[in-house]
Amino acid sequence: MTSLFSLRTAGASADLVGREHGLSATDLEDAAPLAERAGRALVEAREAGKAGFLDLPLRPAVLDECLAAAEDLRGRCETLVVVGMGGSALGARTLLSALGSPLPPGLPGAARNGRPRVLVVDDPDPASFLPLLDALPPASTCWNFVSKSGKTLEPLALYSLLRSRLEAALGPAWRERVILTTDPAGGPLREEASRERLRSLVVPPEAGGRFSVLCAVGLLPAAAAGIDVRGLMRGAAEAAALFQSADPARNDALRLALWLSLLGTKRGKRHHVMVPYAAALAPFAGWWQQLWAESLGKNGTGFDATPAPGPGCQHSLLQLWMEGPRDKAFLFLDVEDPGVDRVIDPPGPPGAPFLSRRTLGDAHRALADGTAAALVRAGRPVIRISLPALRPDVLGAQLQLWMTATALAGPLVGVDPFGQPGVEEGKRNAASLLGREEDAARREGVRDLLDRLRSRR
Repeated sequence: MTSLFSLRTAGASADLVGREHGLSATDLEDAAPLAERAGRALVEAREAGKAGFLDLPLRPAVLDECLAAAEDLRGRCETLVVVGMGGSALGARTLLSALGSPLPPGLPGAARNGRPRVLVVDDPDPASFLPLLDALPPASTCWNFVSKSGKTLEPLALYSLLRSRLEAALGPAWRERVILTTDPAGGPLREEASRERLRSLVVPPEAGGRFSVLCAVGLLPAAAAGIDVRGLMRGAAEAAALFQSADPARNDALRLALWLSLLGTKRGKRHHVMVPYAAALAPFAGWWQQLWAESLGKNGTGFDATPAPGPGCQHSLLQLWMEGPRDKAFLFLDVEDPGVDRVIDPPGPPGAPFLSRRTLGDAHRALADGTAAALVRAGRPVIRISLPALRPDVLGAQLQLWMTATALAGPLVGVDPFGQPGVEEGKRNAASLLGREEDAARREGVRDLLDRLRSRR
């Protein structure tokens, strides 16, 4: 047990949602050998250098390097723009939303205390990027380009565009405006950092992109924004220490992986929906989506992963959840202490006098509880994770929980959770269409297929 979160699986049990849709004690007992094998597989992956995320919270040098780079940015730039794709952006956005200022950058009252506002860009759409580029003064903006391989097309395209602009505006001083976060040894961005003597940070080779939030990928943006990254890593380390047991009753990461995997493979709940009841955790659900779907969607198996922030999605998706296909398991994520709250004065709003003297937090919690109860009563399995508050140590533990659970779920469903071979095909197709020589052989085939896709028939 940990004070950093509580995991409750009763809402997915056969006792509450029925034998056809939930899991029984017998189901879990029968799966004990599978859980033991999953634990061994994770140990082997760690020894093989594939599960480096497990060790990131124990590396103070990584944290110190990011803190030093963040301190150097303080007072030197008004805005830090992080440019990356997938895990190179989603982790940073999660940290900034959950632990940064609750007000959007630039809004009155969103004090920065000499620290830069931090923006995350993960789309090269010229309609959105070029106006942003034009709005940010070159002399007061810093840019952090993130790509583990150094080959990701989108940040490379934006880097080249930005470099030309910075050189024209600042001359040789353009180098002071750029930080590259990439592989320590090779790749185009590492070569660029060496050639141009640019400041650079490292993505450890053993930490895949979607497992990299607790290295420079997420720590630099968070530290630059003034987030307590030491507390973040402390919480991740505390949680990691609790995820060593081969007994699901003593290891919440294994328990979470086991329940979701069995609900998917044994009960047909292959569509997993995360419903965060905290606005600041909406990006966390997006980070989880990539982690869960990209890690497990291989060899004809895996689970759909849908982020559905509450309570807004109650008004768009709840009807489907209640009476649509019975292929879903739900993950409710809530925060017990919102940090701020306010009482609704008497006599209460028109039509709802019962809200008088209740707090806004009471209403928010009732929406979460009421929706979870409705789903369970309709035989739809619900797993709930409650956080005591949105604190750095609590979020660090939650990130470590889900990365570990994902790594354990891979062996449970028979796939390697590391790597993403299916993603590479689309990247190579795009590069071939843009003229990359080594992909010339596939170019005509891709063009022919696109012509057929454009056909009206």
